[in-house]
Amino acid sequence: PGGCHQPVTEKGIAVSAMNHPAAATSPGAARSDAGFYQLALADPDRVAIIGPDGSALTSGQLGDRVNRISRALRGHGLGSGDVVAAIVHNGPEYLELMRAAGQVGVVVVPVNWHLAVREILYIVADSGARLIVAAADQARELPAGDLPPHRYVIGGTAAGWQPYERPGGVEPGTAPGPRQAGGL
Repeated sequence: PGGCHQPVTEKGIAVSAMNHPAAATSPGAARSDAGFYQLALADPDRVAIIGPDGSALTSGQLGDRVNRISRALRGHGLGSGDVVAAIVHNGPEYLELMRAAGQVGVVVVPVNWHLAVREILYIVADSGARLIVAAADQARELPAGDLPPHRYVIGGTAAGWQPYERPGGVEPGTAPGPRQAGGL
């Protein structure tokens, strides 16, 4: 009731997995109920993502990056209900952005990168996006004047765009309290 998490009970062990990161590694604990952030704290060296190029990202690295991007989103003045447009390929950046936005209440509008430029521009404008993240091949095609002022490019460069690696680069990797969706 009221958003409280009920204890996970398995084999006679009752644990509140959301409140105790160690529960993620307790014998008999249901790992899927522990939440990503608790798992990242409990087992930071566990592989979380294997990218399309075969590179591995641990849950600790992913959690750190997600927290930094969340703080960067807030640093751009984005908060609960604000929109970020994402025109990205499959890769770690998409998951980072989705988790970062979710934990600070920002809505991500995924835009199919196969669409025509005019279709992408329409979706970005119609969504009210205040920040946009795009793969380099799409970013180079989009007229900067028709886009939000905060633009980040993945996997290359584009005139008028900042590198995606930059947001959160100076932010601490600690959780940006309070989380909007911290148990997911």
